[in-house]
Amino acid sequence: MDTAQILKIQKELAQRTLEYPAQRHKRLYRLVRDAGWLRSGLNAVFTNRGSHTPGLDGVTKQHVDGRQKGRERLVQELGKELLSGEYRPQPVKRVYIPKANGKLRPLGIATLRDRVVQATLKMVLEPIYLMYFCTNLMTGMYALTAYVQSGHTWLLHPYNIGAEKRLAAH
Repeated sequence: MDTAQILKIQKELAQRTLEYPAQRHKRLYRLVRDAGWLRSGLNAVFTNRGSHTPGLDGVTKQHVDGRQKGRERLVQELGKELLSGEYRPQPVKRVYIPKANGKLRPLGIATLRDRVVQATLKMVLEPIYLMYFCTNLMTGMYALTAYVQSGHTWLLHPYNIGAEKRLAAH
């Protein structure tokens, strides 16, 4: 499944939510375990600087790319585990980063595998919840409609910081 197909499905999920807000969405898990969606989630994680930071398992982008067909193997492994019900998120690595006032702020770093699944889940659920919770008060249009009409594809880049501010500006 390519990016255009994923964006089309995201738009359909958003439109269905808008048209039938009381209805439940069915069969969302099949999207999460789909290799194309997982591949897109992997790409979203790998475009983030955090892909160089290991979780408790020590795996980084370099480890995955260092294996022969590493990205595809990771996608296939995750898809198989999600399908069989064997997938289990791993514990989060706790680190402390300094704040401007000299104190330390705790930060949890998930494993790369868990970040891929989280990014994929976000891509599936975000268009649904955008319709419920986000409206553009300036124009009265729903946020996703306003953003898609402006030509952006933020939904496919879950780590795009500040997108909400740009959305409100359109």
